[in-house]
Amino acid sequence: MIASDGIQWDRQSNARYTTDVFYNAVYKLDMQGKLTLLSKNGDTNGINGELDAPNEMIVRGNNTNCI
Repeated sequence: MIASDGIQWDRQSNARYTTDVFYNAVYKLDMQGKLTLLSKNGDTNGINGELDAPNEMIVRGNNTNCI
């Protein structure tokens, strides 16, 4: 990660979710320290629903969303 930005703790999954604004990426970090890449794309403007400098995580049930 270059520039982690939005960080959200989710009690249900017992994990932390974070965005990387420079890599257009979203990661999950579990309690054992395992980092999982959930989504990543190249430098886009987000017009096709891709990430474009995500800076905030929202966890709702089993869904994760970025804004």
